[in-house]
Parts: sequence; structure tokens; C-alpha cells
Amino acid sequence: ATCSAQCWHATRRRPTVAPARNSKGVHVYMGATAFGVTSLVFVTGGGTKLSPYWNPKAKSVYRGVCAEEYQKEVLPILLQEGNRLFKGTRWAQSWILQQDNARPHVDAGTLRFLEQEMRGRLLKWPAASPDLSWIENLWAWMEKELRKQSSHFRTAEELRTALMDVHKRIPHAHLLHYVSSMPGRLLRCIDKQGEMI
Repeated sequence: ATCSAQCWHATRRRPTVAPARNSKGVHVYMGATAFGVTSLVFVTGGGTKLSPYWNPKAKSVYRGVCAEEYQKEVLPILLQEGNRLFKGTRWAQSWILQQDNARPHVDAGTLRFLEQEMRGRLLKWPAASPDLSWIENLWAWMEKELRKQSSHFRTAEELRTALMDVHKRIPHAHLLHYVSSMPGRLLRCIDKQGEMI
């Protein structure tokens, strides 16, 4: 299973995903597998959800997702939903979590939590390798679908509702296609010696 976050902004004059000054948006996590996708997990950031977590260095609340929020509010949902998606398959007890190297993902507390919960089923992820994360293609598809509904969302709530609607309509065929693209992506990446594919 692969998990990732995306941030969209609601603006009056700019495209849906363009962050603008004073824009209100949503920051959301989702996991995806060949068997389906997890629920959307809306988190701090994007201008609409203030963090309940205190940053002692800055002496203020965090402006984006911190490791504590990721560990307490994101991972439990993604892992529970991953277990649900893989239930009844031969991978029910052996599925592997793929996440990128964002700070909350590689925080020592996060890694301890995952070691306890996943027991060695966390994929080590190379730095700067977005081409190997197929969920990025899924986010791109969702962005396209959002743009079909409107090039501008007036409020973050409007954007959130539209995103939830798009999430319900993710075609299963897309998930199978993205997963089956991985062997080819890996070979192209090897051929290019790690450069962009």
C-alpha cells in the first residue's frame, strides 16, 4: 500500500491547485492499493485547519503536519484501512506500507510506531524519487477531475466536498493500471541510473 498527502487551495482567480496568498485550502492524506483506496484523512495545513500541536522551537502551533499529528491522526487510520483493504487476500498479514521521506514520515517516533505496528513491513524509500510513487498519478487524476467540476472553488468546504465526491469515483481499473506500471517504472529508472523517467 502506498500513502501520500496532497494540498489543494480554493481561490477566486487562480486554478484549483495553485496556492495563493490568503487562500483557503485542504491538506489531505490517502492510501491506495490495487484493492482500493483508504478514506481521505484531512489534516493541518492548507489554510483551513489549525494544528492542535505545539512547536516548542517556534513557540507557536505547527503550521503544517507535524510528526505527532501524523502518528496520532493519520497513521492509525491508514493502517486500519490498509488491513481492511487487504483482508481476505494472501497479503493480509504481509502487506507493506510505502511512504515518502517527508519529515513526519521519517521522525524517530513515527519509525518506532511503525516498527511496533508493522513489524518490518515498512518499505525503505530512496530520496527524491517521486517517479516511483504511483499514488502521484492518482492524485493527478483526482486533480483533473476536480478541474472538470470547476476551475475555481470559492471556499475550502466546497473544495473538500468536491474532493470527497471525486474520491468516491476513483475507477478500480486505474488502481490496477498504476500498480502494474511499477515493474516498468523500476526498469526505466535503472536504465536512467536514477534520473527522472
